[in-house]
Amino acid sequence: MSTHALSTSEPTAAAPSGRSLLPYADLVALALALPLFIAAGWPLAGYGACAAVWVAQRALQGLILRRLTGSDDPKAAVGLLGASMMIRIWLLAGAILVVGLSAGKDAGLAAAILAVVLFQVHLMALMLEKVGTKTSR
Repeated sequence: MSTHALSTSEPTAAAPSGRSLLPYADLVALALALPLFIAAGWPLAGYGACAAVWVAQRALQGLILRRLTGSDDPKAAVGLLGASMMIRIWLLAGAILVVGLSAGKDAGLAAAILAVVLFQVHLMALMLEKVGTKTSR
């Protein structure tokens, strides 16, 4: 029997590990925030604006990361990652500004707070995922 067949460190499609859900922790937090917004009576315009742009920027991140997996040029990869990060930040900040100006300060504040929470959850999940991959080696 080969050593690959004996290895159990890789999660299978039938039994995903808990770490496999870490990249989506921010999207889970976004889904859990909707009932909180409704129950607390916070402006749904703020939730909607932040949610739409957060999902769009995560999709953009996924597209860019897929493009970078085949890249052989490290300078181009770093440049593309840096540019995409700045674009994603500006998209989110612009959405918060627009909803704050159009739907009121409360909606802008709600969108900003949700964006900060989502960013923290996303960052924490990335760090936990990196720590988990280093310890499993």
